[in-house]
Amino acid sequence: MDTTEDENVAMLLSMGFPSVEQVRRALQMSKNDINEAVNLLTSEGSLTSYSTFDDLTGMDVSVQTTSPYQEKEEEEEDDAFPMGYLYKLESTVFTEQWSIPYRRNEPLGKCLIAAARLVRNGQYEADEHCQRFVQRCLPEVFRKLLTASAVRNWNASIQQGVYDMLVLYLELIVSLLRAGAVPCSLMNAVLPLAFDMDVEYHQKNKNQDWDETGWETQLSIELFAKPLSSGPFQEPYGKLVDLINCFGALGGFQLLGEMFQQSDDLTCEDMGALLGPLGICAPFLVLSTIKPILSPCLKVALERLHSLPAKELKEKNGGHALQLVNSLKQLVNILEPEQEEAVNTLRLEIILRMLRTPNFSSRIIALKELLRVMEESEVTGPAVRVSQPIDRASLLLWMEENQILHLVLEGNTDQVQYMEKVKNVVEYMGPDLREDELQRMWKLQDAGNSHTVENLHAVLAGAVSRLSPKHIQCLTSLIHKSWTTGEDRARERLITLIGRMGREVKESQPMEEFLQLLWSLALDQLLPPSLVDLALQEHQAIVQEASNREQLSKTYVAKSVDEIQDGKHVVPALKHLGHMAHCIVHGNSSYFKPNKSALSELSQTHGLIRLITDSVKTVAGLKDSQEPKYSIQEVSAL
Repeated sequence: MDTTEDENVAMLLSMGFPSVEQVRRALQMSKNDINEAVNLLTSEGSLTSYSTFDDLTGMDVSVQTTSPYQEKEEEEEDDAFPMGYLYKLESTVFTEQWSIPYRRNEPLGKCLIAAARLVRNGQYEADEHCQRFVQRCLPEVFRKLLTASAVRNWNASIQQGVYDMLVLYLELIVSLLRAGAVPCSLMNAVLPLAFDMDVEYHQKNKNQDWDETGWETQLSIELFAKPLSSGPFQEPYGKLVDLINCFGALGGFQLLGEMFQQSDDLTCEDMGALLGPLGICAPFLVLSTIKPILSPCLKVALERLHSLPAKELKEKNGGHALQLVNSLKQLVNILEPEQEEAVNTLRLEIILRMLRTPNFSSRIIALKELLRVMEESEVTGPAVRVSQPIDRASLLLWMEENQILHLVLEGNTDQVQYMEKVKNVVEYMGPDLREDELQRMWKLQDAGNSHTVENLHAVLAGAVSRLSPKHIQCLTSLIHKSWTTGEDRARERLITLIGRMGREVKESQPMEEFLQLLWSLALDQLLPPSLVDLALQEHQAIVQEASNREQLSKTYVAKSVDEIQDGKHVVPALKHLGHMAHCIVHGNSSYFKPNKSALSELSQTHGLIRLITDSVKTVAGLKDSQEPKYSIQEVSAL
């Protein structure tokens, strides 16, 4: 491992991620990108599955001297997992031009059947080849079968074949549940996709009829799922409905209910894995059949979440708790709507508790969840499918009462990936942001290092378009105060910040305020030439991206002329006059055409040629220069 990777491992461990193996795996998958590694480590997915075919390096896929398809039928009842089928499956799945078999007598079907048989025989966990299949290969297989765009091009027999493989997967899951195990990673990797109406597979088959007669004949009690009878989504989604009924017919719902009755050993991760997929398909569930089974489960899960100790909210455990809350939110909307407000409150309480911990991974997971709550609060109309989101007014009130912005800025401000999430919080608060919160954020620069300052400036620049005119005035006032006490390096950062904010704002008034601020700073007699040039460059960059570009250019041509005529700031004014004239005459952007006739108009209006030549001669000829900070070479370059 090279020095850079060692440093990144140490950095991630210092953030609170406890597993060196997972940290190294995340860095490998992200190609040593620290920000992407943090996203992987704080995501709800697993780091155990292969990301590319390269992960199979060193694995001998050609050890079989005979074709695995030549195994005899009686050997299928062997206790050993069929390695030949596994090798063949891996060789066709983990490649760019992948191909996945979909018949029961082909590698995928054989491996699924063998895995279920090993569960029944009590040998599932001990067989390393079976574990490699379910942990590494199976998630990738169904991810491709259910979500790839190629799904829409497959014919009916292939669509049915994929359904048959999903049934075998459900049989495996139910076998594990019957054995008393909660296969969290296997359930989380596949079952939410299998029960999600939005994946490519179910979208392709949404107009397929479900096997109503078959299920009514097979099930002695009411059906577990039916097509939606009302709302904007009235297609049958036959394959999805059939899969849910299949899970019920296999005993999946009953086993799930029994597990919650004996819930002493169930963790939040276990409960989330059991309830999460059902929350995704909740609109299809038949209330009269499902409610007696799931209502006691919801009660147990809510009690567990209310009594969670602080240690259960650290690292990924907090993510499991939030995943469980979201599953409950989807289910109570269908089963017990009167509980929905209580679940919303619980969700915010867990976010708050996690933000109050010093653990980096807990805080960033909580921030991600808060951003999801914010996003939900701004979605209206048909896009809202299942649960009632927390409305914006209520969320802002909760954030104010609990000083959320202050809380999220109490630590980790030197971490880029963390502050990117904070920027989204500030953008959401926008015009509802209090001025004292803005001032408190600005003061964090005083005690922070250079990384903190840069991150805070990125937050302000990214959120400026959402701020009100009063906020802009407050910001400019804060910039002036910092300018008077700051050194050259601090002033350089302030100039860059003003430029970024000027380019980000959409309305002309705040943009013009930032332009005027840069102009006044550039004319500071005590400012070094390098900072004058930087201020003028940022000024020019704002003008070039403005919608009223030509008008602004003419305005600052006039201001430059005034400064030249006054003889106070001749050199910077001459430089900027050239920049602004160039903006007008040359179109420097695909959105603005050149205006070559403007030069003669400007010359007639301001007498530019005479003014420029006289000014350059005057400045170049001064023995006792009025602008000693500029060398004769710089003046000659004009």
